[in-house]
Amino acid sequence: MRHILICMLLLAPHLAQAQEAPPPAETKQSQDERIKALEDRINKIEGAPQAVRQNTFNPSIGMAIDTIVRDYNDSPNFSLRAAELNLEAAIDPFLKGWAVITASNQGINMEEAAFQTQKLPASLQVTAGRFFAPFGRFSQWHDHELPMVDRPTSINTYVGGEAQADGFMLRYLVPTPFFLEAMAVTSNKLGTDNNRVDNLTAMPLDRWTHLGRLHASTELSDNIGMDLGTSIAWTPKNSAVVSGGAPYAATSPQDSFRTLSGVDLTLRYQPSAGGLYKGIIWGTEVMQNNERGYDVYTAAPTGRVHTYAGYTNIESKLGRQLRVGSFVDVTQLPSMQESRRYVSKSYAGYVTWEFTEFDRLRLEYERVTSTYGGTLGGLPGTDFGANDLQSMRPGHIFMLQWTIVFGYHVHGFRGRWGA
Repeated sequence: MRHILICMLLLAPHLAQAQEAPPPAETKQSQDERIKALEDRINKIEGAPQAVRQNTFNPSIGMAIDTIVRDYNDSPNFSLRAAELNLEAAIDPFLKGWAVITASNQGINMEEAAFQTQKLPASLQVTAGRFFAPFGRFSQWHDHELPMVDRPTSINTYVGGEAQADGFMLRYLVPTPFFLEAMAVTSNKLGTDNNRVDNLTAMPLDRWTHLGRLHASTELSDNIGMDLGTSIAWTPKNSAVVSGGAPYAATSPQDSFRTLSGVDLTLRYQPSAGGLYKGIIWGTEVMQNNERGYDVYTAAPTGRVHTYAGYTNIESKLGRQLRVGSFVDVTQLPSMQESRRYVSKSYAGYVTWEFTEFDRLRLEYERVTSTYGGTLGGLPGTDFGANDLQSMRPGHIFMLQWTIVFGYHVHGFRGRWGA
């Protein structure tokens, strides 16, 4: 290889002057001197120390700050929802790790802390630690990434906000003509605000939650893409929430399981020619919650209760900076009695200005109705926490959200708009 490089360097001036008069013949001694000089230069280049940055072994660091001014029935309030610190780095060629630490009005929380394999055979990938489990469309998205200000009520109620889980996840890329991935999770619980499980309390494996998901993606045409997913989470022995919000561990080993299942669909229209800042995205998700009911006073087991919830949202790009969207959410609030069908409905519209990819402003109006007149925090069968109740109380809500990002702050692949 060295001799080829030397020959190329020797021939370069002759090729450049191919149309000029040939240079006078060189003596063998002068050619040997030039070859010796070139060899010395190559030796110096090959032996030079490689430039190393001082922060080579430091992780990539970034932060997102999410603030909201929320006017609920003419009672405005400013909220620092999150100052989210993200750290990520390659541990070695076979493993990467990341951590997400969030500070808010409610304190400091470790949202994620996990590591993930990169080069397992047979298209396998293993994730371990605390991560967001892949249930549905938005459960893996951090709050500041959502296309709307607040997470839909159906996800808050049935999942418990972000799908936080402590455990293991196996992902397999199925060898099909289209994109198809299969994921399996076993973890202590599902949902950041799932108040049935305490992360500090050890539990037997039969109270863990086991989740499976299939997610397919394909292009229907040059301009239209589709994502289709189905998810199911199963807890063999479930803990109920009775009057006052205190969790009651189900002691009956028979028929005490809880199953949460869902189907989600996303359609994207984006013109292949000149459509970078044009397009429409529509997504919808439907969930069923199946669990055993318990008497709110005695905690005695009753029959099984099936409730349903879902949302649909649509959003359009109107240029480089402007997006408009709306969504509707209908949620049957879980109840310990089959005869009581409490229903919460939300109707919302929003406008988003993305001044840059690091600076975003969003204005939203939401109208919430509910047939349940009691305190949401004490409603039996619910899994949401105080932070998620903001968009569940009946009334008119005006929200102004300002989110900024600085440094390296990435949560997975969001390249396909809204995927």
